[in-house]
Amino acid sequence: MLAQSSAATDNGAVQNSSCSVLSLQTTANLTFKQRNCYFARQLLSPMNAASVVAFGVVEKLRNSPVEKHSDWSTLPHRIETHYARQSARDAAEMLVGYWHHEDPRPRKSSETSFFRRTNSAFLSVLTSPGEDGRLRPALAPMAGSLSSAFVGSAMYTRKDTTISTTMVHAGMVYSFYFVRALFTEFKPDIDSLAHHILNR
Repeated sequence: MLAQSSAATDNGAVQNSSCSVLSLQTTANLTFKQRNCYFARQLLSPMNAASVVAFGVVEKLRNSPVEKHSDWSTLPHRIETHYARQSARDAAEMLVGYWHHEDPRPRKSSETSFFRRTNSAFLSVLTSPGEDGRLRPALAPMAGSLSSAFVGSAMYTRKDTTISTTMVHAGMVYSFYFVRALFTEFKPDIDSLAHHILNR
């Protein structure tokens, strides 16, 4: 899926593949192959692996969702469930986003005030620019949230698993998109503040 190999040109220069980090960042309209690469990079990144293990450990310590056996033997299943949920989320987001012509990459606004930047971050999750430039509902995050929630419910077969609890989980996953949008919008400010604190 990653397709990271580079092809050599006639003059010996190395030509970046369509799935290179630079291509994924700068290409105006991602192809289906590039969308595969984009989501695969996220899913297989060391940071994501660390977060999945961390979430699994926290769930184990809280025993939530409740498992009959509360010992550490349930940890692998919890980690597998998180990976399965993320895989389902990314797959649904990729397919629906490709069909609906939505860009999966978080986008930063050109606003300057805190309120306008926050508003733009939230709107970037709820809406997506169409080919005519007009905003329309963003369907990919909704599809990703629902897929993640239903896969998670399927992997935890409990009597208290209902449609309502599954929808609550979908809402929790959907909130992740808002957190990511806010982080993308204010990341330069966070980096600047961290740099200032470390160099005081």
